[in-house]
Amino acid sequence: MATRGNFALVPFGEHIGDNATDLDLPTVPFVGNQSTLKSFNIEGHPVNSSYILVQTYDVDVESHEIFVNGMPLTGLNFPEHSGWETWMVALKEGLLKQGMNTIQIVRDTRTTDDFIVGNVVIHWQEYVP
Repeated sequence: MATRGNFALVPFGEHIGDNATDLDLPTVPFVGNQSTLKSFNIEGHPVNSSYILVQTYDVDVESHEIFVNGMPLTGLNFPEHSGWETWMVALKEGLLKQGMNTIQIVRDTRTTDDFIVGNVVIHWQEYVP
């Protein structure tokens, strides 16, 4: 059966950290140690490989986590960097499901890192009806 690519754009625009004044971007709301839990819908049945693209600003440590449908992603979620960067993270097959899905970014509270999450794009393949 044939497949096609599909995606969801999930805007975050949130400052995650322990210090609301640490980053000089006053138009970005400070949300504390974790992002807002965001939802996105998959109308088709996701199959095969999928991935996310995460746009972040000023990440100082690599130990923050991304949760998809309540499950932490394995491996490196974002590298250390200053300025804006976009990072790709592969998703384990079967993590995405048909219907409502969730995504959330959680800061490693053992650090004093403050960073911004811009947009996240989730890409998957689904069967062509």
